[in-house]
Amino acid sequence: TNQNSVQALADQVRERDISFVLNCAGVNSNASVLAPEARLNARREMEVNYFGLLNVGLAFGPLLAARGGGVMASVLSFLAHVSLPSLATYCASKAAAQAVNLALRAEFKPQGVKVCGIYPMAVDTRMSTDQAGEKMSPSVLADEIVNFLSGSCEDLYPGEAQQAYEAWLRDPRGFQSAMLAG
Repeated sequence: TNQNSVQALADQVRERDISFVLNCAGVNSNASVLAPEARLNARREMEVNYFGLLNVGLAFGPLLAARGGGVMASVLSFLAHVSLPSLATYCASKAAAQAVNLALRAEFKPQGVKVCGIYPMAVDTRMSTDQAGEKMSPSVLADEIVNFLSGSCEDLYPGEAQQAYEAWLRDPRGFQSAMLAG
């Protein structure tokens, strides 16, 4: 969340042969939009999930472009496409992050920098400890990311997220309703 710190890291590695940057910072309050601390949660999530991604993109995108290209990938979330009341501020921050990722893609593509979005469902991390249901193993996600980077696609929906994304594309409102129902 500290733009100066992110820029200092980019300056520190400027002379290294870097062709890939992975942004996987994220925070989730796991709280309802009606929670008493909802505004504070939303600000924190936006600071990390949106402004943090923007800081990384603005610091490392020009560095990669100056080298003739590279890849910037950000772990977003499938929840960038839907909104769940119990995670509404998180979903909103990930939707904003998706939007800025698309803007970075448009800006850096002519400079040879491929900007990718990675949209997993729940991943088995500390952040998802309190969430019920199946969770993707971080090592499986890492393997999918490595395999994905060798291809030409700009977005990855790992594991079950691919099927969910296809269902969402067919009927976004129906998918949202189904997510709310169960």
